[in-house]
Amino acid sequence: MAHAILSVRVDRDDKKHFEEFCSQTGMNVSVCVNMFVKVVLRDQKLPFEVKSVVKKDEQLKY
Repeated sequence: MAHAILSVRVDRDDKKHFEEFCSQTGMNVSVCVNMFVKVVLRDQKLPFEVKSVVKKDEQLKY
């Protein structure tokens, strides 16, 4: 399997906390991100619900 580099921008504090979380679970950031990618590709969806933050009375009319 050939590897590629994926570069993402995140908040500095979020990065630090995520690295700590990964370490506490015995993994590193690369392993966790790869797990996320594999789950998304397997299930063809995000592993969490995504909702609009627009209030009902502010929704666009189509």
